[in-house]
Amino acid sequence: MDPRLHEDDGKFIMNKIFAISLLFFQSIVATNYEIKLLDRSNTKQVEQVRQLFLTSPVQSNSDINSADLEKWIAKDSRHFLLAINNQGIVCGAAIYYVSIHHHLWINAIAVASKFEHHDIVTKLLAHLESVPDKTNIGTTVTKKIIAFYKLFKKLGYIQTDQFLTMSKSIDQTCIATSPTSDLIIRFLDNNNPKEVEQFAQLFDASEVGGEWTPEQMQKFITYQNYRFLAAFDSSNQLCAGLIYHLLAKQWEIYILSVRKNCRRCGIATTLIKAIEEQARQVGITQLTLSVLPTNHAAISCYQKAGFIKEEVIYKFVKEMN
Repeated sequence: MDPRLHEDDGKFIMNKIFAISLLFFQSIVATNYEIKLLDRSNTKQVEQVRQLFLTSPVQSNSDINSADLEKWIAKDSRHFLLAINNQGIVCGAAIYYVSIHHHLWINAIAVASKFEHHDIVTKLLAHLESVPDKTNIGTTVTKKIIAFYKLFKKLGYIQTDQFLTMSKSIDQTCIATSPTSDLIIRFLDNNNPKEVEQFAQLFDASEVGGEWTPEQMQKFITYQNYRFLAAFDSSNQLCAGLIYHLLAKQWEIYILSVRKNCRRCGIATTLIKAIEEQARQVGITQLTLSVLPTNHAAISCYQKAGFIKEEVIYKFVKEMN
């Protein structure tokens, strides 16, 4: 047999492989993504988004669960920004909302392919940066998801803080105990402007949580998935407040503040026990929170209340001019 035939066959195969590889590379480069908001009336699109967040290994936040996802899809409390390719397939998505402080917060970003995550995420973030009436964009990631950690830094996002996440499992068989102090624990009366103002001043004066005005607090109170618990002393003076977020499978302590002259008296623990009992009554099995790793007093308080340390998450922010 003529050895040149084998040589020609080899060249043909190599050329074929090169051509296929080139076409594949060009198809990636040439992909144009349409960036648009989720159409909740489009059942096919909704299902694609659902599967993307439930199955994609390429996500900025791996804690998104199916129950919370369904709640966010069903209601307008979160927006879904999609990257759709030429074939109408959802290749990436970002879940976000704009807070009362005009911060745009990204809950999670997911992409279908690790080979295209840079291009898709860059396009999604560029679109989010054009959303009006915001002062900055923020999100949190862990170093376990190194691709997103590096990408946010590359795109001009500044790591501003790091938080320690903590959680506590709620024993459903535990018998409720009444608080031994003279504190009055009850929900904030959102129809009482003076009480709302005191609540806002309490958080505004705290070391965490940012600035709060009575107007901002009044607006925040209208959010359906948040609850506002207050602790009053025997003279009806506000001592402490706790805001928590009702997620589908767990409740998250959003912010806890105790007036300076009332600290180290067990008030924070009493508030935590109060929401723990409320959670137990409706079958919630876990409480979560995040705290600055340098806030040793708070960490100690939470550990005494039964919380355990989990992981450190990093907050990235990009200021908007």
